[in-house]
Amino acid sequence: MFLKKILKSMFLLISINIIIIKTFLLPVEIEPDKLFYYYTTLYYGEDKVPQTFILDTTSSLISSPCNLCVTCGYHSNEWYNITNTEDQLVNCENSKCKELSGTCEDNQCSYKFDYYENAFIKGVFINEKISFVNNSINSYNITVGCTLNETNYIIAQDSDGIMGLNNDENSFINTLFKSQVIEKNLFTICLSQNNYGYFSLGEINNQYHASEQINYIPFTIDEEKYYNIKLNSLELNNKELKVETSAIIDTTASLCSFPKNIFDAIVKEFDEKCTEDSCGKLVKNKNFGVCAVFSDENEMISKIKNWLDIKVNFDNYKFDWKPQNYWANISTQQNFRACLGFESTEEDVITLGTTFLHGYDVIFDRENNKIGFVESDCKKEFNYTNINNKKVVVKNKEENVIKKINSNLIFSSSKGSSPHNIVEIDIKGGKKLSSLLIFIIIIIVIIIAITLFYYFVKSNRRFKKKRKIRIVNKDKEVTNFLSKKKKNKY
Repeated sequence: MFLKKILKSMFLLISINIIIIKTFLLPVEIEPDKLFYYYTTLYYGEDKVPQTFILDTTSSLISSPCNLCVTCGYHSNEWYNITNTEDQLVNCENSKCKELSGTCEDNQCSYKFDYYENAFIKGVFINEKISFVNNSINSYNITVGCTLNETNYIIAQDSDGIMGLNNDENSFINTLFKSQVIEKNLFTICLSQNNYGYFSLGEINNQYHASEQINYIPFTIDEEKYYNIKLNSLELNNKELKVETSAIIDTTASLCSFPKNIFDAIVKEFDEKCTEDSCGKLVKNKNFGVCAVFSDENEMISKIKNWLDIKVNFDNYKFDWKPQNYWANISTQQNFRACLGFESTEEDVITLGTTFLHGYDVIFDRENNKIGFVESDCKKEFNYTNINNKKVVVKNKEENVIKKINSNLIFSSSKGSSPHNIVEIDIKGGKKLSSLLIFIIIIIVIIIAITLFYYFVKSNRRFKKKRKIRIVNKDKEVTNFLSKKKKNKY
């Protein structure tokens, strides 16, 4: 009976696709002496030259200075080398240039990207091998920007470049998806107050989520390809403040910007609720509106929890904006000071910066035009090398086939981050099968061998028994023949 189940499971496996799913979980850190300026690291070329990139959900280009740079600053790492300009540079005749909306200068596919405060970068598109882990054997050919000119504050920034993650078809995440480096057109960002977090590409990593439920909000896309979400109202100390406007999620903005009337309402409620005993000694600040001074770090951490309770109401979700997430730490070695993580703007638009994202894994699901929020421990230290191994995924053509295999073989898949009904088996570096898969194969082989041996022994016994019967019958026939012959003789 058990053999029948094994054979049935093996038959089902014939109809299953074996596909490679690549998902990557990268560490996120903060720039030194920069408030909530988060970046991650990629590795360029055969030499795996590290390049740090600011995460930017409001731009599309990924670029950093290369050895061809004319006016560039000196950043965290050395400029990476273009080792073969003839093969790596994208010329104007290349179809990629049109796809990337590049311009033509000296037959090279070029770009210029403008940032705020009249800063811009110029450069050329190149084909480069990138890796997501320093010691990984895997690299991927991606078209990226080689920056030749930097201006204004970009020259002085600590990170090497900027990673554009907006919803433009040429953004970095879309390039990875179109190049089949990642399976799903999504990414997630989880940021903490403690200077680090994680950045997931191509999959949702739910290992550190506080809940299984992800609250999704639809986003719309404007001509700038920003992620716009609609806000209905704010609740300040249980008082509702109508907003009814859209907000832009911007990971390069340290603070959240509100039109003056909304900003003033938040500050007013903060002043009314807080006293020195409950929230700290309040002081005015031209940038943040309200700050509080504390005697030491313990007092600061304990009293921040008493700050203003804010709820953000979307169409189908009430976002709990906790003080320990939205506060901005501007302490020095001598003074402990914390401020509201907001600022006032003359524009009639809300920008939700990193003080809105703290403490949540924020899922940018570009395939379904929605953004998800789930509370998460963004402070965990991951073993990124192990997480970023390739995965072989056994995925069914027909529904529930994996369940049938699991029930037949009495196996169950290990808990993973994928929401789909699949069995995931890690392959280290794409070379070695995991111990689980090897164990399963060995068990199946042993069971089949034992079964075959059992049937061989059983068949052999039957054969010997039949042969013995034939011999006995033959002996009887000979005996009878001799007996008859003897009687006839007499």
